Amino acid sequence: MEIKSRAQFSNLRAKRHYKNLSLSDIREYVRGVGWVLEKWKDVKGYEGYYAVSTFGRVRSYSRWVYRERFGDYVKRRERMLKQKNTKHGYLSVSLQVDKKRKMWSVHLLVALTFIKRGKSKTQVNHKFEKKKDNRASKLEWVTAKENFHHAVGLGLTV
Repeated sequence: MEIKSRAQFSNLRAKRHYKNLSLSDIREYVRGVGWVLEKWKDVKGYEGYYAVSTFGRVRSYSRWVYRERFGDYVKRRERMLKQKNTKHGYLSVSLQVDKKRKMWSVHLLVALTFIKRGKSKTQVNHKFEKKKDNRASKLEWVTAKENFHHAVGLGLTV
């Protein structure tokens, strides 16, 4: 499938999972150049409940949930989680297991799952300064010093 016009791009972008992608990203995705396939892996600590993809999407698996209020079980369908903006401009999701809910930055979930981490590397850097682009190919582990120098080089910090 070749995307030639803005109308075709708009139609694809209207679909929820293509929302944050540019025209060149969608062309790359459709042709298979650069991205072979979207790969999914379980989120560490949430195995069997949530999975994260190389494109920076997070989904929940279908499962039975006990509702104390009603004293019964309800089946929750598999679905893509809605990503929310943090006050610093990053995307985050809320993960919950056994009444324990925690907000996670999507870029951190992707990095922990797909990117090899060095010993002293403690922070995740967006290579091209786009905070909402959480694809594994656009992230890297860095030290605090490297992250600071990257921000200064881009003019983000004085």
